[in-house]
Amino acid sequence: METALKKKGKPFGFYVCALGFWPIAVFFAQKVYPTIYDFLATKDFTMGYGSCGAIVIVFGAILWAFSKKLDEWSEEE
Repeated sequence: METALKKKGKPFGFYVCALGFWPIAVFFAQKVYPTIYDFLATKDFTMGYGSCGAIVIVFGAILWAFSKKLDEWSEEE
């Protein structure tokens, strides 16, 4: 991530903000994981993990659909 941001010539403040987001994302992922795990443990494996996979695919499709707009935002000065 550091190399990609430096190659794009982003200002230092953006660099710090982007790297500061990573620990926050990890924190929330670790807080949510036990809840999701407990929920999935009560469901049938195929239904629980299949629906979890479907949700990931839907979010991936949304990001893919907006990828051009996100690229434009990252290239603006």
